[in-house]
Order: sequence, then C-alpha cells, then structure tokens
Amino acid sequence: MKLMIQNARLSFCNIFTPRSHSEGQVEKFDVTLICSDETTVKLLGADNKGKPAVGHELLGSQIIPKVIKDKFGKLVKVKNWAYNPADGSGTRDAYTDNEGEYYSGIDEDSFLISANKKPGQIQRTKNNDAGQLLVLNQSKRPAEAGDLASGDYVNVIIDVYACDIPGVGKIVSAALEGVQLIKEGERFGGASVVDGDDFEELETANEFDEDAI
Repeated sequence: MKLMIQNARLSFCNIFTPRSHSEGQVEKFDVTLICSDETTVKLLGADNKGKPAVGHELLGSQIIPKVIKDKFGKLVKVKNWAYNPADGSGTRDAYTDNEGEYYSGIDEDSFLISANKKPGQIQRTKNNDAGQLLVLNQSKRPAEAGDLASGDYVNVIIDVYACDIPGVGKIVSAALEGVQLIKEGERFGGASVVDGDDFEELETANEFDEDAI
C-alpha cells in the first residue's frame, strides 16, 4: 500500500548513498522517521484521490492491519519492521544508546517509521537516475547531498507490504520510494516507481476516513 508520510523528522538516514549496517548485508537506502502530533499519513493512488490525511497512529491501528489481512486473508501475528514505538515494546529494539539514553529527537513516547530500498530496485524517473533514490528539495527539484540531513522535516513516500520469508516468518516492512524536504530543522549530530508529481500539497484531517482503505 503506497502512502505519503507528511511532516515527519529525519532521524537516521542514508538517502544519497546506500550503505549496509553490518558486514555481509546488502547496501540499501534507508530512513528512520520520527513521528509527532503533526505527522500525518496520506493514502496514494487513484482510488484515494481527494481522501484526507490521517494521524500517524492509524498506520499501526488500521492501515498495517489491512495490509496483513489483504496478504494473509486474516489478521496474523507478524514482525512489524515498519512502525514501532521507541521504547522497544514493538518489533524493534529501543532507540537508545549504550548508556540507555534515547537518541536525539526521540523520547519514550515517540513512534518511528522505518523504510529502505535496494539501489537495484529503483528505476529511472524524470527526477532521478536508475539506482538512485528520488530525493527532492523544497522546490520539488532534485536535491544534492547535504541538502537534507538528520533533524530536517520531510514528506516521504513508502510502500507498506506484508510477506512470508522462509526461515524468518511473516513480516510487515516498508519500501522507501522518495523523500522531499519540507523545512530544515536543527540537525542531529552524527547522523514502486514515483516521481516529483507524487509530492503535492495535501490537506490533513484529525479523523480517519474508513473509506480510504
């Protein structure tokens, strides 16, 4: 299910150069997004045109459950790698350092969205080359390395999916499709085909539109 995450904050990100996080892993582009009360989710696609955006909490309570039911025919237990609380009570470990302190911009009440994509899965569009993630600046023009970094506020297109991996089990994950800067933030230390037309000004709403999924 293709979604636009609106007004989230970049935490960990590798959007200009893919990387692996441990020896032997495939290099990928990836982001971790910090959600706030202002972060919303917009369902994309022709069937959802004109539908309002919803609070990010609905990603966990209704959107991901629908993805699971559509894939497996019913709600089943999965490892949810796409949307997790920062305190470690979900699939992912707590977002803390070796001293147990939360990373910059994150606290015990935060929720985070994670998405990634291999360069070989990325096709060329009018705004990006094949193998290079679509990253746009505030003017919806291709961004350059350094234009966006951890701490900035972004809109991000992801494709949430469920699958059953032999030896791993049933999971929910998110493919990273594109990133657009919406405003610069205080920078943190250390840290399907879409094109620019997918990033459009979108209205927000506090209530979930059940007809949207």
